[in-house]
Amino acid sequence: MSNPVRTTWKSQRQKFHEKTVDDYYLRRINYDTCRLLARMVCALRLTQRVTEVAVSLERANPSQGELELLSVLWEHGQLSLSEVHERIGRDVGYTTIQTRLNRLFDKGWVQRTKTGKQPTQYAALVEPDQVRETQLDLIVEKVAQGSVVPLVAHLVQGASLTRDELTELKQLIRDAERRQQSGKEN
Repeated sequence: MSNPVRTTWKSQRQKFHEKTVDDYYLRRINYDTCRLLARMVCALRLTQRVTEVAVSLERANPSQGELELLSVLWEHGQLSLSEVHERIGRDVGYTTIQTRLNRLFDKGWVQRTKTGKQPTQYAALVEPDQVRETQLDLIVEKVAQGSVVPLVAHLVQGASLTRDELTELKQLIRDAERRQQSGKEN
């Protein structure tokens, strides 16, 4: 015959062991699930950031300081805060650079990447042409009430243009006329 005290003790130990194993697997499943969810959230955030760039370009007007930082990132690619600070080329406070980079990140124009113990890296998400076009559209809207002619007339009359610049302007006008003609035919 078996001893009832010994059986109870053995069954309690076995139950404790089973509970410990079950807890381990539940923790492991929770850990893996959390890691997967974290990756999915990061991917979603990046997708949202790229989508927000187009929207933010339409409504945002970067400051001169922000444009300066974007120029540095366009020229040198992905940089840390200290590297951006070194490459600015004039005396600007470190925290000022940090604030401007954070604003650019909030606007969706700059991407922040942190890998391990490495310093955070910043990279431009917008192309120079996108910013240039947005800025020029704002100028045309504000200064010339949406009409390009007064702006171009001022630029052509006020500047001494080289032969190459005149040739390029003529080509742009010919291209615009062709687009307009092809639009009427369709």
